[in-house]
Amino acid sequence: MYSKCGRIDKAVEVFRVTSNKYVSTWNSMISGLSVHGLGNDALEIFSEMVYEGFEPNSN
Repeated sequence: MYSKCGRIDKAVEVFRVTSNKYVSTWNSMISGLSVHGLGNDALEIFSEMVYEGFEPNSN
């Protein structure tokens, strides 16, 4: 929601404090960062996702 409203800073803040992340949570954050021109940050989040043991999917 924050990302769609242009508040990517707030979206990242909420993402960081979320304790139970699911693949959809990771996908939303990666998508939000990339839409706002933060491709490098999106790749970092993607790397974190893989490191945490989540497998990328097509969603």
